[in-house]
Parts: sequence; structure tokens; C-alpha cells
Amino acid sequence: MADTQLGGIVNMGMTCYANAVIQALRHCRKIPWILEEGRYTTLLKKDATELRGSQQNLIKSFANTVQLLQKCKIRQSVRPADFWRKFHSCIEEHSFGAFEKFKEKVCHDSHEFYMCLLDILHESTSQEVEMRITREEPVTDIDKHCVQALTAWKTHFTKTYSPFVDLFYGLYHYVITCKGCGTGSHRWEPFTEMKGIPPAQGSSEGIQLVDMIKNEFNPTTIADYDCVQCRETGRKEAVQTVSVWRFPKYLVVHLKRFGNDGRKIHTPLAALPNQGETPVSFESFFSDETPEKSGSCSYKLVSIVDHHGHSMAGHYTAQCRSTEDATKWYVFDDDTCSPIQNPVFGSNTYLMWFERV
Repeated sequence: MADTQLGGIVNMGMTCYANAVIQALRHCRKIPWILEEGRYTTLLKKDATELRGSQQNLIKSFANTVQLLQKCKIRQSVRPADFWRKFHSCIEEHSFGAFEKFKEKVCHDSHEFYMCLLDILHESTSQEVEMRITREEPVTDIDKHCVQALTAWKTHFTKTYSPFVDLFYGLYHYVITCKGCGTGSHRWEPFTEMKGIPPAQGSSEGIQLVDMIKNEFNPTTIADYDCVQCRETGRKEAVQTVSVWRFPKYLVVHLKRFGNDGRKIHTPLAALPNQGETPVSFESFFSDETPEKSGSCSYKLVSIVDHHGHSMAGHYTAQCRSTEDATKWYVFDDDTCSPIQNPVFGSNTYLMWFERV
């Protein structure tokens, strides 16, 4: 029997940036499962507002596109005309701030498209839910911080909870420590990606992924910090650190390939251990205080979006692990699909999706 799930996506006119993301996203096994009729559709509202209605129309079309791709054999493709009509309608009718740029039908950035699509998928299925914090009364500072972290999660998602929250949202732990009195201020914020920063001048042999990510977690100095405890003696310097309190099921890593001057950074990413077959541990980024450290923090590579070319003109493709046979990898280049022996890492690697083991 011929393998399925090998469908390409027809380029509708400079839409390679989206085609690559859709391919990468649908190879996260939970996505096609959620997007089956009778699952996500139970979360759609019949009395939806105009905004929610357009978002729901888009997720219906997106789900249909994904399900068609799941049935395709190699050399078959899907033409997503309805998806693009619904997408542009959703963008044009409503103000999405940073996503308004998608009103222009030109080649856009895959990372920005992914953030836009994830936001709409989340909003289209979000519900108000009841979240209860059942921990015992906190005694130690760590206990108090655990409750504060849960409260932050509850505050962000109790009114807008969707199936995409547990899949793609994690929680960062920020600590600002005053150099004057040593007092620490804590806050927690959701995140949907971890950033890797390739150095502008790097080794030709490539930089390890964890080393690129470490750059984003370096402590930063706040020169003029208003500390509540010692503000009477004037503002002080402070140090801010960031760590991960909670990891999502699917971890997305965004390598910042484009510098502030707009130029592409070509420093290559070194190959992952055993060509991506060995799980990658992100445990070193955990907060020292989180109870989540007792769980798994190893991730296996699922898919990659590559950017070919330079910043002013380029092309996007996707490398994806088969969900039918995890030993097989394929390259998706718009409407074509080709088998490859192993995923390729290097100066084109841009976005990466990992699934928690």
C-alpha cells in the first residue's frame, strides 16, 4: 500500500512561506487529530461575533486543507484557494495589529505567518473555563512562587483556553534582582517559541542549537531600577534573568536569521545528535524553582522550515518526519514532495518543531 500524508501544496502566488509552515505544523501529530470533524467543531460558537465568525471560517478551511493533505499520496497536491480566501477575509475585516501586513499579497516571513496562524487557531476555539488552584497553603518562598505561577497561567487563559494552549504555550519565569538590597521580583509570562540567536560570525562547522538558545537566556542589566524595598536611597542597578517554568508539548525554536539591519545571518546550525534521531534535552533552561523539573524535558525533532536565499528574496521549504513511519523524512517544496535519508541542518535552518518525548 502506498504511503499517504505526502501531499504537496500548490503555490497560489508567492505563498511558499505559508506552504512550508502548514506542512511543518500538520506533522505535529496532535494537529490533524484536533482538526478532525467532531473535535474542534464542538468548540465553535453558533452565536459568534463577526471577529470570531471569520476566525471560525478560517479554521474550518484550514482543517479541510490538512485533512486533504493527510489523504494524499506522493505526487498529489492540494490547491488551498478557499483557505486563502478565508485567510485574507479574516485579516482584511479585522485589525490584527502586527498581522495587518498580510493584507499585502506578497511573499511574507514564515515565522510571522506561523505566529499569525497560531493566534487565529487559538482564538477560533477558545472558551472560558474554570481553573482552580488546589495546592496547599504556601509556606516557603518556593511554594509561594508555585502558586503565583499557577495564578499567572490562570489569569492568561481562564477566559481564552483552547486545545492549542497545552500543545504550544509554555511559561517563562522572569526574576529581577536588585543589586542594592538583593530583593528579587518575580513574574511569569506565556511563550509560544524559544529563540536561537546565530552569531553573525560563527564557525563554518556550525553552532550547536542549545548554544544558540543560550544567548537569549543571558542575564541582562537594568541600569535604573526602581526597587520597592530600597527606593528611598535612589534607583539601583538590577539584573534580570529568564528561565522556563513550563514547557509545552510541542516546542518551536525560531532561529533569528535576520539582523537589525535586515541582512540574513548565514551562520550554520550544527547537525543535531544522530541527525535528529536522538532526543534533545532542554533541561538546562528550567527554572530552579519549578516543580515541572521532575517531568520529561527531552524533545524529538518533528519538522523544519528552511529559508533559502537572502533577506530581500528567498524561498521556503519544509523538512518533515513521517507520522506513519518515524524513520522516514520528506522535503516539501510547494506542490512537490521528495524523500530524503536524513534532515539537513545548516545556514538555511529557520524554524524547528519538536515533540516532547
